[in-house]
Amino acid sequence: WGAEGETDNAEFGYMGEKLNLVLTGNFGRPDNTTINSEKGFAVNAAYNLTTAHKLGWSAFSGNSLDSTRYVTGPFSILSFWRKFVILTQADFQWKSYKDATLGPEQQGFVSFNRFQYELVKGLHPYLLHQISYLNKNIMTTRYDSYGGGGMWYPRPHFEFWGEWDKERNMLAGDSYTDTAWLVMHYYL
Repeated sequence: WGAEGETDNAEFGYMGEKLNLVLTGNFGRPDNTTINSEKGFAVNAAYNLTTAHKLGWSAFSGNSLDSTRYVTGPFSILSFWRKFVILTQADFQWKSYKDATLGPEQQGFVSFNRFQYELVKGLHPYLLHQISYLNKNIMTTRYDSYGGGGMWYPRPHFEFWGEWDKERNMLAGDSYTDTAWLVMHYYL
């Protein structure tokens, strides 16, 4: 779940009218054994309450050479008005090291919240807030950000997505820095 964190996966999905279920097997990096990647499985289940509301739960269990990790939590997609959408997710993580000299067990959480509105067809500005606090016993593992951005789909096969955030990484200090990015995507 980071740089060089790509893994070989096999996935099975069922997308029904009311129920969605995705099972994923994570096989690590069999092509490159020098990378200490996790192997495990993930489950994602969601229930469509209406055409505008979805509630779900996801879980991951992973095992690497030096640690074992469990991540689980709820998510939702809620649309109270036709063009206004709230995306929210909270995950809790438990990580234990196989060698106690690498550190104590970690318990923490992450959350993501995005409020999005479609101004006109294809133009979606949004506000967001994120928190990551992967070890509640160590303050320097806290990261949080807030900001805004937008997605624009001017025509089929073209996507533009930009965001500007204020970020605070407690490992680097207690002040916020500006971060911005722009993605332009064309697909066939």
